[in-house]
Amino acid sequence: MSLATPDPTLEQIVENTIRYWNTHSGYKIFEMFDLYNLPAIDELMGTGDDTTLLYSGSFAGMGLQQFSLVVTTTSANTPIRATDDGLGHIKGAQLPITLELFAVGTGANSYSHTLVEKQIVPGTVTITDGVETFIDTGSNVLNGSLGGLGTVNYITGQTNVTFANPVAPTANITTDYSYYQVYGTVDYVSTAWTLQFSPGWAPNIGAKILANYTYTVGSGPLGFTTPQSSTGAFIPIPNKFKLITQVYPATDTTWIWKDHPLWTLLGLTIMDNMTADLVMLSSTFQMYRLYIGTDFRWSFVKDDNSQNMGKLMLVNLPFQVTRICVVGAKRVLETEDIKSDHILDWVLYYAKALTKITEGNTLRKSSIINITNDGESLVTEGKDEVKTLQEKLMQEGRWMAMSGRF
Repeated sequence: MSLATPDPTLEQIVENTIRYWNTHSGYKIFEMFDLYNLPAIDELMGTGDDTTLLYSGSFAGMGLQQFSLVVTTTSANTPIRATDDGLGHIKGAQLPITLELFAVGTGANSYSHTLVEKQIVPGTVTITDGVETFIDTGSNVLNGSLGGLGTVNYITGQTNVTFANPVAPTANITTDYSYYQVYGTVDYVSTAWTLQFSPGWAPNIGAKILANYTYTVGSGPLGFTTPQSSTGAFIPIPNKFKLITQVYPATDTTWIWKDHPLWTLLGLTIMDNMTADLVMLSSTFQMYRLYIGTDFRWSFVKDDNSQNMGKLMLVNLPFQVTRICVVGAKRVLETEDIKSDHILDWVLYYAKALTKITEGNTLRKSSIINITNDGESLVTEGKDEVKTLQEKLMQEGRWMAMSGRF
């Protein structure tokens, strides 16, 4: 390289070099991933139709983490957000109702009423005739200030009260309370869920009901989601992987000297009866047993934007698997500080060859003004080096094509 090439041109040459390497290289990398605290992003729970209030199903990710679930809708007019409370309940916004007419006094003590809204927030109901006031205890019981008693069903809104004294004829009995915009349940183990929207809050036609949560794959016996799914439960793969060629399930190995320290003191006796080959054989057989009866499959979904993470979907993950080894081809990132001598040498030599071509073309053009130069030979030299480096990269990347056969 020389000072004849402007900095912007050199920067473009480096970009083109890395782009070519990323496109054609099969440089192998691998990484171990723990199968817990993984994110599920925008998993589809249902689609609105303006009328349906009750939805149910099961999440794709196994072993939901408490307090991690967030449910949202894409309704343009009525966007809704709900979260889990860590106890298996999904709760949306609390909306207040004031001075709803409960009943009109008739001189009797007892009155009943079904609240207009359902999915009542426990502890928020109050009822009064202006003389005695009932307070919600939060456990379906209403206590009157003068000794009266009542009950409330938080799901159906059915409410009954008996005043300590007869209510004056024509006196208005009113109630205040709050209700959930949406309410549901979730089983953190089986991942089954229900979602009940309050009347007037049904998702609009075409609106998506989406779930975001974290989960533990290892708690489920057969993995999660389907290879065709691009949303829902997945393992996020760093964008340094441009593609994946193989996924290997793994387990935590049990070793005598790790789990039984007392036996380690008798190591000589143990090793007299256990060779290294036997240890390897038993470990291999243990892993083999995990695959019997399973049809483990995986699928890698790349993001259109290379700056974003990819998604690895798994199906029929063998039982007891707690980690996976992901093998794939490396992508050099724009801001990456290249550590590999192999990659760095190729990038530098390729950029140098492109620079020779650029500077050679510049020198050839200068011959128009009768300046003697050897631009043609520089261009030829650069092209020969580019061809050699491209062939070298192609040969080293053949393992990627072969790996798909096994």
